Amino acid sequence: FNQTSFAATEGSGAVVHVCCEILNPDSVELPGAALLLTFTVSGTADSQDYSITPLIMELFLSPASNINVACIEIAVADDNITEGAESVVLTLEASAFSSESFDVAPNQATLTIQDQNA
Repeated sequence: FNQTSFAATEGSGAVVHVCCEILNPDSVELPGAALLLTFTVSGTADSQDYSITPLIMELFLSPASNINVACIEIAVADDNITEGAESVVLTLEASAFSSESFDVAPNQATLTIQDQNA
């Protein structure tokens, strides 16, 4: 991920873009010409606190096609419940369209959602 820590407040209409990027696309050789990044979502926030795009847990990067940046969009919602700060944690894994593996670092980003009702 390009950035690993984000913050937003419920009810603010905030949309957070968590992006990953191939930093040296000219030096990356992918046998399948693409890199598929899968991610998982965890943390203390639940589905009433945010929505996430893409809904499928995959991002696609392809230096050969000049697709060097892929983003996950998190829209912060207001659940009208008084609670403390909650987190959304994205964990990234890389899997190429081949038998080769790629290092993805840093592979975790955290969005802290502050409650407007607290």
